[in-house]
Amino acid sequence: MAMGTAAATPNVPSAGSSGPGQAVVPDGTGQSADSAKGTLAAIGLTVSAVEPVNNPGLDKGKVIETVPAAGQTVAAGSAVVLKVSSGKVKVPDEVGSDRGAAQQALSDLKLKTQTTFKDSADKPEGTVLSQSHVGETVDVGTVIDLVVAQAPKPTVPPTTTPTPIPTTTTNTSH
Repeated sequence: MAMGTAAATPNVPSAGSSGPGQAVVPDGTGQSADSAKGTLAAIGLTVSAVEPVNNPGLDKGKVIETVPAAGQTVAAGSAVVLKVSSGKVKVPDEVGSDRGAAQQALSDLKLKTQTTFKDSADKPEGTVLSQSHVGETVDVGTVIDLVVAQAPKPTVPPTTTPTPIPTTTTNTSH
């Protein structure tokens, strides 16, 4: 498009607009907040706030969504809220879960796990008995300590060596 074409043909929408005095909110998902601000400014929109949201799906500082939503037509000069990944997540309570399921749930939140095992006669083997950071909001990549039930080792009764019975011999031959 040559420079000045939009000005020479009034009422022809430019990229990001749907008519004179209007703009379509672009999809900034995955962009940095600064990049999204630049994209919005280029089509005549402003940013009224940048709100952190706990979402492990995107790296810290990346846009998750906008309000109004991407694709909506708004008046030129309208303010847009950017919801940006905080780089944090809330740790779910996995106590009572199977070890594999707990590790997967935590991994899905981009958390790491460290497992130790503890003998437990009353919980099935592989059950999470306790964990660190339950209900806390932590940085993505935080290590969550899991204590997992294992079957107690069978106790073997101590073996005793029989004490030899003393024998006495008498010499009867003369």
